[in-house]
Amino acid sequence: MSTIRLDHTLFALNNVEKSQLTNGENYNYMDLDFINNPIPRMPAWDFFKKGSIAVTKSNRFSYVPAHTHSFMELNYVYAGGCIQYINDEKIVLRQGNLLLLDKDIVQRIDYTGRDDILVNILIKSDADISALFHLIPESLNIVSRLIYNIANKNSLHNNFILFDLLPNDIALSLIDALIEKGLTKNASPQRNQSMELLMSALIIELKTAIVKSEINFSDSDMEGVLPIIRYVNANYATTSLATASHHFGYNGNYLSNKLKHAMKVV
Repeated sequence: MSTIRLDHTLFALNNVEKSQLTNGENYNYMDLDFINNPIPRMPAWDFFKKGSIAVTKSNRFSYVPAHTHSFMELNYVYAGGCIQYINDEKIVLRQGNLLLLDKDIVQRIDYTGRDDILVNILIKSDADISALFHLIPESLNIVSRLIYNIANKNSLHNNFILFDLLPNDIALSLIDALIEKGLTKNASPQRNQSMELLMSALIIELKTAIVKSEINFSDSDMEGVLPIIRYVNANYATTSLATASHHFGYNGNYLSNKLKHAMKVV
């Protein structure tokens, strides 16, 4: 899909946008209960039929009411701009800006018009997060730690990071490729693997594009635990507690307790 074809796909009116443009009001197409729950949780049932990473377009010609997610979201301004409120903090987004949102963040979006294209890249909360780290160095950065935090039940999930991708041509190319692959209609193992690899490469680029962050998780041990988990996963057929302990220079009992704790929190 070329840039021209991607433009055509994203700027085309879908059925929800047609309804909102015609009626001038928000179309609650997911039938969320805003009466009994003023800040409902967006369900994940319709997004992950093809795999653990999904791509959708935010519908224009209306606002998006306050809501939370049961999954992690990357909200990317492909064209135009918008005003969002993240945990009631006003954030002005322009073309090339990207918001990385933890799964319990409270998000609402002001009215967006015809020239404002927002793309949502969603990561399933029970996904195999280790797959997203396939190309990421052992030394984690704040971006990869936030993504790993998605599966940590003992951590806060009201975190977000704001990026500006415009100065980084590689990041722009990667996110365009990720959107293109995510909009592919046919699901396949190759498609899902490509999206995971593209996401891994994008994460590496994102660490140099941070504009603002709000981070409140506190599992500082994860930077040390993840390399061990990756080592065990890669060598499960031949490794043992003794060999893993020797490889990382830990006492066997200490490593065993460390891994048991990690399995509990993830």
